[in-house]
Parts: sequence; structure tokens; C-alpha cells
Amino acid sequence: MTLFCKLVFRRGLLAGILSIGAASAPTFAATITVTNANDLGTGSLRQAMLDATAGDTIHFNFNYPATIHLDSQLTVNKDLSIIGPGAQNLVLDGTVQFPLVWVNSGSTASISGLLLTLGRGGIVNQGTLTASDMVITDSYTHNDPGGGIINVGVLTLNTSRLSGNKTDTKGGAIYNGDGATLTVNGSTFSGANRASDDGGGLANFGSATINNSTFSGNVAAGNHPRGGAIFNFGTLAVTNSTFVGNVSSGPGGALFNNGPATLIASTFTNNAAAPGDNGDAFYNFDTITVSRTIVTTGCSGPGTLASMGDNIGGCFGDSLVLNDRNLDPLLAVLADNGGPTQTQALQAGSPALDEVRVNSATCSGTDQRGVARPSGVRCDIGAVEMDFDHIFHNGFE
Repeated sequence: MTLFCKLVFRRGLLAGILSIGAASAPTFAATITVTNANDLGTGSLRQAMLDATAGDTIHFNFNYPATIHLDSQLTVNKDLSIIGPGAQNLVLDGTVQFPLVWVNSGSTASISGLLLTLGRGGIVNQGTLTASDMVITDSYTHNDPGGGIINVGVLTLNTSRLSGNKTDTKGGAIYNGDGATLTVNGSTFSGANRASDDGGGLANFGSATINNSTFSGNVAAGNHPRGGAIFNFGTLAVTNSTFVGNVSSGPGGALFNNGPATLIASTFTNNAAAPGDNGDAFYNFDTITVSRTIVTTGCSGPGTLASMGDNIGGCFGDSLVLNDRNLDPLLAVLADNGGPTQTQALQAGSPALDEVRVNSATCSGTDQRGVARPSGVRCDIGAVEMDFDHIFHNGFE
């Protein structure tokens, strides 16, 4: 039985077990401190997780940097918070023979401040998990989806990085299963996350919401590759996010779409699909609704690309009514421009500067970096709101 089949079976089994014990007496939350980097025994993380009761919090207090070499997976089977000292300080590594962390169905967990590497999947989530300030790298699944994370529950991923994760099926970094819910905030998918089939960065069969995040250098290449960054067979919403340099050796350099998708205030540039009419940016079988977005490479497929206006790129043509224009957006290279993720700044003279007109009433809040919109007369198109003086764009000194 593969890992994926096992987790589907365990989700049903655990639901029955948890219902039997639902009437247990209330307990009071405690804080447990991990005092060494051993895999087993007193003071270890594993022992702390065994000793914890529902609602407890686990902290760490020993010399850093340190690595905990795991001999088997860590299982979260209760409501639990694990607060690490920072991904730069503490590593959990395995032998690519087992998932590093498994969150059982019915458990609500939060995990932060750890680097997970060399797992057969870094995390398997069947419950409700919030993962923050995490790094998940160089994990691999064979005959199972989700090189970095398999999610069949509810997962929120905050300010984290997934890189170098691989699968020979779907979802190089994350597989989001049928009926699952994924929310990604301020995170980075980079460093050649790779899938042999669908979704070098993410394969989504449930509901996925991507905010303020960057997908760069993800790859779908192998048997039936589709979607270098994202393969969507569910419901997808992307806001304030950057997709650059993603590659598919099949259709959909950045996005292969076969479900309802919405793209708002995002930037797609220099993505590449297989030669021919395969959609370097998008290959679409369903409906993609797009507004305030930059797309510098081609779109293809029999689906509908529904412009809500204020877009730049060849996918949209020229429309005075919608303020869509096929122009060079004059983007700088991907770089640290502030905020938790790298972005592509608009250069002076960019036609995206101060050009949100059709959607001006709904343009507010912040850009991908957290910079307030608008910073000029109107909002800028794309993921980044420039906060320099737009003199030259306005045509006078």
C-alpha cells in the first residue's frame, strides 16, 4: 500500500477512533521544553510530543545550530503547538524513507521555526495545520504525490520556503488533495521543485488560495508533465503573487488550468512550456478570470480567459474599454525588494505604473511585499506597487 493510500485509509479510521473518545475530561495546557537534539529519550522532541496532552505547547532550549536525525516519523495525534527556534537554527532530517511530520485527522496543530529535509514528504497533513516560518527542502516521494507536503486536510502555510522537493507523480512541493483546503501566504516555491507529472510547485485538486507568494524555477518534466508552477484541477485563487522562470516540458509553463481560477494583481514572466501552442504562461481548459495582472508570455488552450480589465500582455490584446494593453511592462529581475519574498520591480517608464483604471475602486490594501496601495495617483498593475516618484512616467519634469 502506498503512502497516499495509507493516509486516506487512516483518515477514515481515525475519525471513528476520535469519536469514541470525544467525551474525555478537560485538561489544562502546559509548556514542554525540548532540551537536546536526540531522536529518543528524556528531553527529546519525540518524547515531548509523546508526553504532551491536547493544547500543550512545545518549545526548544539547547545549543544551536543543531540537527535532529529522525529514525521514524513524528506523529501529531492531538491538538499541539510546536514553536521552533528558527529554520536557520534547527533541522529535522530523515532518510527519505518516511514522512518527517504526520498530522492525524482530528488534530489541530501549529508548527513554526524549523527546517525539514530529506523526508518521504516533509509533512503529511490529515488534520488542521498552520505551518509558519518553515523551510522544507530536498524531500522526495516515489509513487506518491507531494514531494514536500501532502495535504488532505486544512493547511495554512505562512512565510515559508519550499525548495528542491521532488515527486515522480504530482505536486513537486505540495499536493493538495480532493476536498482539501490550502492557503499560502508570503511564501516561496523555488530551487527546482520538480514533478514528473503535474505541478512542479503545486498540484491542486481541492481549494487553493495563494497570497503574496513567489513561484520561481519550478519544473514539470517527465511522463505527462503539465504546469511548471501549478497544476489546477480544483479551485484556485491567486493574489499579489509572482511567477517567473517556471518550466513545463508539456503544456502550461506557469499554470495548467482545468478548474475555475482567479488571478488578481499578479505577475507572470519568462515562464516556458513545450514548443508549439502550449501556453508559456497558461494552458487553460476551464475559466481563468484575470485583473490587474502582467503576463509576458503566451496563453493557450480551449478554455475562457476572462479579463476584468487593467492587464498587460499579449494574452489580452488591446482594449480601451478594459484598459488591457499588449506592451512590454519593463520589469526588473527577480530580487529582494522588501517583504518576505523576492519580487520583480517595475522600472521607470513602465506602462504598469499608476495604470489601474477600470478596477480603481477595488484596488486597496497592500502589494506582495506589504507596501500600501496605491502609492501614486492610481494603483500599479502587477504584484508590486512602486513607491518612487513617477515623474518620467507622467511625461514631464
